[in-house]
Amino acid sequence: MSSNTKYYSLFEQLKAEIESGRYPYGAKLPTEFDLSAQHGVSRFTVRSALRLLEEQNYIRRLQGSGSYVNYQTSPSRKTLRIAVVVTYISDYIFPFLLRSIEQIATASGYAITLFATNNSLVAERRIISNLLCSEWDGIIIEGTKTALPCPNIDLICKIADTTPIVYINGYPRDLLHKNISSVTMDDYNGGQRAAEMLLSKGHTKIGGIYKCDDNQGVYRYSGFFNYLLANCPNFNDANMIWYTTETKYGFIKNNSVLERILTSCTALVCYNDEIAAQLAPVILSDPNVTVTSLISFDNAIPLFVNHDFDFYSIPHPKELLGEKAIRMLIDMIDGKPVSPCIMSWL
Repeated sequence: MSSNTKYYSLFEQLKAEIESGRYPYGAKLPTEFDLSAQHGVSRFTVRSALRLLEEQNYIRRLQGSGSYVNYQTSPSRKTLRIAVVVTYISDYIFPFLLRSIEQIATASGYAITLFATNNSLVAERRIISNLLCSEWDGIIIEGTKTALPCPNIDLICKIADTTPIVYINGYPRDLLHKNISSVTMDDYNGGQRAAEMLLSKGHTKIGGIYKCDDNQGVYRYSGFFNYLLANCPNFNDANMIWYTTETKYGFIKNNSVLERILTSCTALVCYNDEIAAQLAPVILSDPNVTVTSLISFDNAIPLFVNHDFDFYSIPHPKELLGEKAIRMLIDMIDGKPVSPCIMSWL
């Protein structure tokens, strides 16, 4: 290939502009028509230069949309520090998830600093504000109350302008930024799977308890609801109970709706094992309870050793999710392109 050809000269010029940051990662290049006019060459020459840029992974071309920069300069690692912001640190599935993150980060030369929001949007904002005041190579965040409008998007996007972020489990629906990716569970499919399992056991009177202030609960409910709506003629959505972060330890007591569901339904789906653990004493001790099958999520708490009761908790790939998230973040730190990942339940 001759370096004197017009298209190669244009390729070299565009390559240099991308590497210099004139066209940053994710930016859209001018159209073929505009590049042709700017550089005084034919559109055929422009297309040839763009094809070479694409072959060398400097850009990606989307049909009908244009050419986008796919090149990131690998920043010098000044800190070798990664922040991990989760709702809880020592509770439930989080020790398993965090252990895999820390192991891989440490093996890659990074130090991990943990922060807990306790699922409070005010606490999340305070933590994000503090993160803005210091330097990090990357951040992993578990979104707080992701089913609600997120008041912290402004700060999160400000961090993402300079620091890659990977969301885990749930993230705000209206959060879009080229430097943010995610690793989440296929919660819609999980809800479908729970409903399908109960129908296969012959249950038609099925209730559910779901968390309404995070996307995991909303999507699990959606999959569950839609599957039963299509496959269970007797499905009654009045047999649903919603709770929030603040009410998860109190809504079971003196709840007339729950009492009706437990004494009229034969099966129940719980948002997770924390809720199932609260129900266990009631189900096993109250002779008026008609529920004989219970499905939950996460397989995190040993429950129902009573062999007369049918209980199953759909396993969460805790360690694998943590591993996927930290590897994705390190790839982003190294300037490699990544795509959001939706993981299957085990």
